[in-house]
Amino acid sequence: MPSEPRSIVARLDSWRNALTGLGGARDKATHTHFTRRGVLDDSTLEALFDFDDLANTIAEAPPKAMLRGGIKIRVAENPEAESATAEVIKALETVPRFLDALILERTYGGAAVFVGADDGQDVGLPLNLATLRAVRFLLAIDRRDLRPVTWDGEPTSPKFGEPTVYELGHTHRTAGASIAVGAAVRVHASRLIIFEGARASASLRRERQGWGQSSIDRAHTALRTFSANWTSIENLIADASQGVFKIKGLIDMITSGGKDLLLQRLELVDLSRSVARSLMLDADDESFERKDTSMSGLPELLDRSAQRLSAAARIPVSILLGREPAGMNATGEMDIRSWYDALGAEREDRLRPRIEHLIGLVFASKEGPTRGIERADLELKHAQADQIRIVSGVLTDAEVATGRYKPEGYQDQLMVDASYHAPEVEAYQALAIGGTDPLPPITTSGEALTAPALAPLALAAPADPQAKDPGAALNGAQVASLQEIVSAVASRAIPRETGIQLITAAFPIDLAQAEKIMGEVGRSFFTVLGAP
Repeated sequence: MPSEPRSIVARLDSWRNALTGLGGARDKATHTHFTRRGVLDDSTLEALFDFDDLANTIAEAPPKAMLRGGIKIRVAENPEAESATAEVIKALETVPRFLDALILERTYGGAAVFVGADDGQDVGLPLNLATLRAVRFLLAIDRRDLRPVTWDGEPTSPKFGEPTVYELGHTHRTAGASIAVGAAVRVHASRLIIFEGARASASLRRERQGWGQSSIDRAHTALRTFSANWTSIENLIADASQGVFKIKGLIDMITSGGKDLLLQRLELVDLSRSVARSLMLDADDESFERKDTSMSGLPELLDRSAQRLSAAARIPVSILLGREPAGMNATGEMDIRSWYDALGAEREDRLRPRIEHLIGLVFASKEGPTRGIERADLELKHAQADQIRIVSGVLTDAEVATGRYKPEGYQDQLMVDASYHAPEVEAYQALAIGGTDPLPPITTSGEALTAPALAPLALAAPADPQAKDPGAALNGAQVASLQEIVSAVASRAIPRETGIQLITAAFPIDLAQAEKIMGEVGRSFFTVLGAP
């Protein structure tokens, strides 16, 4: 067989058919392609949440289902602590605040719970567990009032690429305008429990300053179609039955100036139909009939639209529309079971870790149900083990200090740099006094903001030979005493001014150095608010 016919047969038998146009330029299906639509603006999302019942259900139904059972606290072999923790969680209104945050996340694509942690430091600094007195309050905030200002740029950090500091502001929004209320405050990410929004691509997250997608926005196309179908059927029902009145010579009557006579005739017909429920018509010239609009297929159309919306919102139709499943053998049991399974997985993966993080802060606080005993016991065990290492000559006190106290905070795992095994190691001072925050230091304008730190001290020799030598390195005992003073100020056992005076009196440190060592300890936004 010649090669050309074989070639034609092959083309006819492939996905592209030159004769019928299948797969070619004449194929209409090939001209259908996906185009990215714009993201809904915040005003539209707010209006949908407030005034569209289905959009409101999309935002509220899953969070309400996840938190319907509340929060149960279990503390092994300590019923008193378990009961006290439950009371603290209830007093903080944890369930309502987390519910608010989840709903705001689904509405706007991101939210957070601000933890009012009283640790004696400015809220722009990392949360300090060592000086944490109590968790005073919780506040749910949507992403519109949280703007990332600095990011973690360290590739080895577990928080790489995530915001480290946010600018928290409150905005009063009206139709077409947004007005800032009060000055914005910088808040460290360790003081926020972040709900980042629905999963989104990296490019979309960059556009949204790190936030994800709104659940209402994701289902918007299906929601619009469903609502449009309902509105169209509403208009169709209004005109479901239409009367048709036929008059012989109608056009001639109108063109010859008989409009008034025509109107009188129509009024008479309508009057007689209303009073006598019958029509008097001219047998030769007039007729009347009613045209009914067919409603067949409309229920099925609405059901299909509801199923499409259900798929987009990822909520069963029975939950979304609040109705029982219809149709033969339709129980909806499988849909409901699958939905609750999905919610259970989301609750374990996303909600539980955030609640456990809050409970951990409550346990770590000195005024909490355990009075911070668990953390203190852990650090006591570390201290005892480190003392054994020092006494046995395995490590020096300076190596332990530099291994435990790093710029990013207290280290549960002791890591000693081999380069510190040198005679001058004693001159190296402990870092991060009073700091046990596990997050890395934040960076603003290239400067690291960490907990108060001690750098190697080397001042000019004093003129008075009897004076304390400020150039002498602090030994381990002096560093420990210095730490106790800073910790006492942080816990407010003594005023900040008294701590500064003690440091300058007991150590070869001047006032400026003492202020630098104390850092922000003793200055807290709770003092401004009038908290004890």
